[in-house]
Amino acid sequence: MSKAKCVVKVGFLVSAVVVLLAVPVAKADLEGGLIRFEASSSSGNGVLNLGPRDAWFSGHKGYGGQWDWFQMYLARPVDIVVDGQPDQVLGTVKSMNLTYVNDPQVNLNFSVQAGAVDTTFTIASALLSFPTITSAEAVASAAFSVTDLNGTGVTLSGLGPQNGAFVAQYNGWAAMLLGTTYADVIDEVKTTMPYGTNSVSIDVPEVGTNPIGDPVDDISSLIKFGLTANDLASGTTTFVVTPEPGSLALLALGVLVAGRRR
Repeated sequence: MSKAKCVVKVGFLVSAVVVLLAVPVAKADLEGGLIRFEASSSSGNGVLNLGPRDAWFSGHKGYGGQWDWFQMYLARPVDIVVDGQPDQVLGTVKSMNLTYVNDPQVNLNFSVQAGAVDTTFTIASALLSFPTITSAEAVASAAFSVTDLNGTGVTLSGLGPQNGAFVAQYNGWAAMLLGTTYADVIDEVKTTMPYGTNSVSIDVPEVGTNPIGDPVDDISSLIKFGLTANDLASGTTTFVVTPEPGSLALLALGVLVAGRRR
């Protein structure tokens, strides 16, 4: 495995962390860093900083030079190591793909491997803020899979506030659990079959969208789970907020009327 040797301390974070600078996305803003990884176990805690050769970036700028969407993905696997002990691996980020869209939408995909002992992983998106949507609807989805790599079975246990591995929040940063929870799902994925694989997926709601009922001005996602030693876990998550169809119709009518008056 490739080892990331660049280790720095970042404020209040006591576990292994990835923090990158914020980037503006169209009429939306990102706060709290592009993405944050944490890992901790009985082996210790540490801090990881992704270097420019570890991640690739892409995006599209619209009118005025502002971002319509921004994507970041891992160029190569990177180890998360104990602070001050670069040869002590807590876990490995095998892959990562993160997309922010100004619709607004947060897509966070990952693959990680636990270290030599059971490991807790926390992966947090930035806080994506945008002009307030007064009548909002939302949909969230998550699909997690696990693979046993040492022949002893594998278990992923959700560690969100309601024991879910995926937490989607609005009006507050999910990394600090400051928002209102829209979804807290996938409490466990496991298999006792040696070298086996299992997966669980869920959509909230199962079909269509759910009305939120409150004005919404930001969204974010949090992934937090425990994973058995040496095993592999991966997941894809999406959190999308849109205006209610009626609001869109009123907006379109307003634009049409304004155009005729001109």
